[in-house]
Amino acid sequence: MAARLLVLSFAAALGSACVQDDGGRWSPTSFVEVSESEEREAGFEFDRWAREHLPIIEDPVVMGFINDLGQSIVETIEPQPFVYRFRVINDPVLNAFAVPGGYIYFHSATIARAGSLHEVAGVMGHEIAHVKRQHYKRMVERNAIPQLLTQIAAVGAAMATKNAAPLIVAQGVNVAFQLQYSRGLETEADRFGAVFMTRGGYRVEGMGRFFSRILTEPRPIGIEIPPYLYTHPDVKDRIEGVHDLADELSPVSEPPPGMDRAFRQARTRVSLLQASGRTLWLTPQLPADKARSDPALARAGELAERGDREAALAVLAGAERSARGDPRLPFRRGELLEQEGRMEEAVAAYRRAVDLDPTTGLVLLKLGNAYASTGDRLRGSYYLEQASLHLGEGSALRERAEQQIEQLEFPVIVEAGLADDVFDGGPGREQTRFAPGDEVVWWARIGGRHMRRRDDIVVRWTRSDGVVLQESEVRERRRPWVESRLALPAEPPASEQTWSVEALLEGQLLDHRNFRFSRAPDPVGATR
Repeated sequence: MAARLLVLSFAAALGSACVQDDGGRWSPTSFVEVSESEEREAGFEFDRWAREHLPIIEDPVVMGFINDLGQSIVETIEPQPFVYRFRVINDPVLNAFAVPGGYIYFHSATIARAGSLHEVAGVMGHEIAHVKRQHYKRMVERNAIPQLLTQIAAVGAAMATKNAAPLIVAQGVNVAFQLQYSRGLETEADRFGAVFMTRGGYRVEGMGRFFSRILTEPRPIGIEIPPYLYTHPDVKDRIEGVHDLADELSPVSEPPPGMDRAFRQARTRVSLLQASGRTLWLTPQLPADKARSDPALARAGELAERGDREAALAVLAGAERSARGDPRLPFRRGELLEQEGRMEEAVAAYRRAVDLDPTTGLVLLKLGNAYASTGDRLRGSYYLEQASLHLGEGSALRERAEQQIEQLEFPVIVEAGLADDVFDGGPGREQTRFAPGDEVVWWARIGGRHMRRRDDIVVRWTRSDGVVLQESEVRERRRPWVESRLALPAEPPASEQTWSVEALLEGQLLDHRNFRFSRAPDPVGATR
């Protein structure tokens, strides 16, 4: 009964809880074509369900490794429409799968029993290829989705209830909702995954070794092929195909520094977690030498208050060399660097603080925000998620972290522009040049998940000389459209000027546009 309820609850989540950009609902069985927005929604809903019902590992050593490995491959195939997320499920069966929207799940056994970093990278490359090549979208558009929703829910039910029966029933699974992909899609994932992993510096033969390794794994009675390859005919042919790819492809670089060491640490930690049945293993931190760091923190605070941040930074840097174990020193240095606008340096300082103390929510929150402000939404999302795990339930900081995660995952502004007017059905004629006496209209379509925050969006209009002429909240038109208007002076400028408009949410830039203010308007007939 418990398994059946989980199946129904997950199917209901995908069928009724997904939101379109206009705030409406959509059903995964009600469309023929699948948009990126719908893939993102499906993955987001499944991940929320999985984190509530499956033993997702929260250990910072394991999560740090799997995230860095995944991002080292993803960042070589940008641009990406999705923020990729990497999870590890505490489960003793070799397996991995991906769901749409960039969510990739490893069973802990896949890390624990891998012989090398390159084997795990081979699995990662294969799963990323399923997402990148939109295999979910292609399967849905073949009208396969109703059966597949039930399959992945049954897999989750088996893990959650420790009942093997629904898992064996659902073991026509591999990837992307544990889907029964065709031989062609699996071969495509092998081929593109091999290319992706070599771009990250990993060797393709690792993928072949992992496939060979799991053929020797014990399997459930009556199952002749292990779970990860259950649906794949001609498994040996696939392994031979990967060996051929290894002859053709070589890494374009070395893996990122420290990745092999991080793999070995994660493998050891996973073994401890599997043996204990836990999802988090906290290592006691050595007490900080406060006799050395406290005076430095106090002195740096005094200097910063006087406006001498450079001197404050020097004091903190010197203290870090003598009191290496106190995370407060790099954390405070990160705050000062952030105030100076030196965000890359701030990221490095916060990262050092997290290395020393990986479970303090405020430190993780600062690091996530710093990454996001540099445009790295992938690592920004990861550290914001880590912050959410370690901030108090129901706290304002946790709510803020979760809002920021959603903001990075789902665009607040789906589209925007400048026009001569905005109607209930959308913007009018698009313009980039305006004449004296014109009214400039900035318009935007707000993403469905952020409609409740539309009144918090502020639009700032700035003249060519940097003077802010107007700053106010947006005006709502018919959902999901909003607008802001600026009346230009009646007197023409001496020469053409470039003015700008920005939209911000809690200080974060959402949209920036320039327009020209001159004697002549845009030519008649320019349209969106």
